[in-house]
Amino acid sequence: MDYQQLVFDYPLTVNKIYRNFKGRIVLTPKAKEYKAKVVNQLKRAIKIGYHFPYNEQASLQVEYWLYAPDNRRRDLANLDKLLSDAITEGGLWPDDSQIDDHRFIRGYIAGDDARVEIYITEIPPGYEILSEIAPNPLPD
Repeated sequence: MDYQQLVFDYPLTVNKIYRNFKGRIVLTPKAKEYKAKVVNQLKRAIKIGYHFPYNEQASLQVEYWLYAPDNRRRDLANLDKLLSDAITEGGLWPDDSQIDDHRFIRGYIAGDDARVEIYITEIPPGYEILSEIAPNPLPD
């Protein structure tokens, strides 16, 4: 299957993206800045003819390869929310609920070159997603 690759700055953890403002939960200034950067990067790519957006019927496999700035312990699942929302707002896909296979892979420590590399594959209709680790969940 063919895939597309996107590269963005290392994402903010969910612990750093929200704050309480007058009784409402809002994005922090850093989160707004990161989100705007991702959205603008995607919109520029669409203008020059990058192959997306995916339509609303598409099932997607998305791999996030995360190359951290330092060796602090991180919960990779906490890095998804802002990035997925920004990618959706940027027009890559209509809704992140289209992601049927979602993987987070810890890369090496990248220092100043910290980033997330995203590999997106459209899953063909009728294609079975089976884990290489877990037992087959489908009946025989």
